[in-house]
Formats: sequence, structure tokens, C-alpha cells
Amino acid sequence: MDNAAFHKSNKTKELIEPVGCIVIFLTPYSPDLNPIEKFWANIKLWIRHQIT
Repeated sequence: MDNAAFHKSNKTKELIEPVGCIVIFLTPYSPDLNPIEKFWANIKLWIRHQIT
């Protein structure tokens, strides 16, 4: 999860952990762990190749 305040609240942990999930937070800025960042990088690369 990202570091939004509501993700770090005790209530969120109380809802997630009883069902057997582990809460793991991403580092504050970690685009390498976010799949959408790779997607957009590929789209931008494709666009650059199209206009050159």
C-alpha cells in the first residue's frame, strides 16, 4: 500500500490482518514497485518513436 494516512490507521490494520493478509507499505517514492509507472514509461517511449 502507499503511505496515505488512512492506510496506516489502526482501523485499517484491524480490518486487514484478521483475514490473513499482511500489510506492507511501499517506500515513499518507489516507481519500480508500481506497475502503472512501467506502463506509462512504455507508452511515452512508443509516442516518442512515433513522432521521430
